[in-house]
Amino acid sequence: MIAPQSKELDPGQLFRSSFTGQEHDLFISCLKKAIETAREAHYPESGGNETTFGLGLYHYVVHELQIALQRNRDLRIEVKWVNQAFRLCVGPYDVACHRVGSSAGENIWSCFPNPGASHGLVLDKGRHQWLPGFEPSLVDLRAVVISYMCNVETGLEAVYLCIPTKQKGARITEWGYAEQIWAREDELAATPSAERPVPRILPAEEHVDEPVVALKPRRETDS
Repeated sequence: MIAPQSKELDPGQLFRSSFTGQEHDLFISCLKKAIETAREAHYPESGGNETTFGLGLYHYVVHELQIALQRNRDLRIEVKWVNQAFRLCVGPYDVACHRVGSSAGENIWSCFPNPGASHGLVLDKGRHQWLPGFEPSLVDLRAVVISYMCNVETGLEAVYLCIPTKQKGARITEWGYAEQIWAREDELAATPSAERPVPRILPAEEHVDEPVVALKPRRETDS
């Protein structure tokens, strides 16, 4: 069983026809191979750490995707580089691929790539932010991030296709859509639903005037 995407969100028919089971299988296969290579090349006793694991992993993923696409030209997925960042062209979509967490138990709605990793995916060049009320709908967006969780001990944990909708500086800060396409079988029970979290709405602050305290006059008594 795969954790469902947010039911009230629909990225449209173009998204669904661009990312079918074939594309899913290719992404998952490449991630598994790259992660196993990164695990085999990880030597903590020689100074290997989370940083070296992640850095090597990124390049292994790029390598596996390039090799797989050369062997599966019928998918018509092209490779391009944007400011030295690796991208895939899947139909009309610009696609990045990044690790966003370590465990399938993490909530995808709060997991994002490292700052700068997905530069230029959310906003057009020169645009600082969408004006409130003028944000494009999901069906009009053309950026996707293959977002995955993995770690040295267990390997690949989960894979999602996410559409970014907000960024702050060089970091993605919001997914408008997230769909889980794979998760470890023994982790499914612990995997949270990919439903967008409901914002907590607090009641408006009520102003209460400070009480006015007056001293009661002391009553004089006869001596």
